[in-house]
Amino acid sequence: MSTSDAEYESKLSEQLDRIESAQAVQDERLKEYETRRFDNEVNRITLLYIHGGFGLLIALVFPFYGALQGVGFRLLQLFPWHPGWWALVMGIGSMILLPAVATRAKRLELLGLRLITLFYVLISANFLYSFIDWLAAGRPGIGPAAYAIFVYLHVSAIMIIQINTLQKLIKQDIINAKNIEALNK
Repeated sequence: MSTSDAEYESKLSEQLDRIESAQAVQDERLKEYETRRFDNEVNRITLLYIHGGFGLLIALVFPFYGALQGVGFRLLQLFPWHPGWWALVMGIGSMILLPAVATRAKRLELLGLRLITLFYVLISANFLYSFIDWLAAGRPGIGPAAYAIFVYLHVSAIMIIQINTLQKLIKQDIINAKNIEALNK
């Protein structure tokens, strides 16, 4: 074997070693990515179960909470069947969400989340309306709790983020299905 052949084989061997090393690094990164993706999906699904479970509890106790007739619930009191209507919205949303999560029916998950979010958005709007109404009336007596506006807005924001995430997952599922269909043609 000539010197140039030996040099060539040595360089080729070095290149192959670098390729193998890079492939090992890439494989490790892919494994880490898949682990993080799995963990994120487990966390997302756990949150959906939490939303659904607590939503059922809220729906069960909401109509029996006597303070719902007070100064803090002026907007909700404008609607017929208050407070039962709001409990129904939350309860139906939760009853749709929980089995949808269990069966991974993402479109039904989305419907359940939207109903639960509607409840939280309306409750936060109610507290804001009640607080503004109380301020406009010159603050007579004990007013509605201003912090409740932010508590329910915070929960509403979390729910909206969950909805956006789920919508992206549904869109990706549609794209993946089309790609698979195109490959099978």
